[in-house]
Amino acid sequence: MVTDYLLQIRTVQPTGPYHLIGSSFGGLLAQAIAARLRDQDEEVALLGVLDAYPGGVGRFVTSEERPPDTGTGPDGADERERAMPADMDAVRMGVDDRLRASMEKVVRNAAAFVPDHTPPPYPGDLLLFVATEDRPAQLPVPEAVDSWRPYIAGDITVHELPVGHYDMFQPEPAARIARAVTAALEVPADV
Repeated sequence: MVTDYLLQIRTVQPTGPYHLIGSSFGGLLAQAIAARLRDQDEEVALLGVLDAYPGGVGRFVTSEERPPDTGTGPDGADERERAMPADMDAVRMGVDDRLRASMEKVVRNAAAFVPDHTPPPYPGDLLLFVATEDRPAQLPVPEAVDSWRPYIAGDITVHELPVGHYDMFQPEPAARIARAVTAALEVPADV
C-alpha cells in the first residue's frame, strides 16, 4: 500500500520537499511513506499525524465490535447501521449502498491491518494531534504520545484537541489543526 501511495504522490510531485498529513489509519500510512521517502534521500518537510498510533488507530469499528443485526429500530435504521462510528454518517447519507459497503469494507480492512503493523523508523520530526475526549481506556493520552517515540528520531510536537476521534474535522478542531500546520510550515525570516 505504501508503495502504491508513493507512486501516486510522485506522479503529482516527483521530488521533495514533501508535506504529509494523515488521519487515523492514514496517519500510519503517512508515517510509513515519510520513512520510505527519507530512505530514498528525499526531503520530508512536514509529517503530521492526526490521532493515529502504532498498534491502534482510535476507534475503528470492526465486525466483531458491531452488534448483530437485530432488525430495524424505531427510527428506521437497523441496529448495525446505527452502531457505525460518527465519521461514517457521511457515508450513510447521500451515497448508494454499493459505495457505503465499499467504505465500510475499507474501514474493516484497515482495522484488521493495524494491530500487526510496526512503523518503520523515521529520522525526522512528527507533528501529532491527539483527540483527548472519549479515548480508549487502554490508550490514555500520555501512552498514545509515547507509542510513537520508538519510531520517531526527531522531535514530537503534540497538540491535544478536546474532542473525540471522529470529531477532529468539525469546524473548531479543524481550524486549530490548520493553524498548527500553518505555523509548522512557516519559514522563519532571516534576521
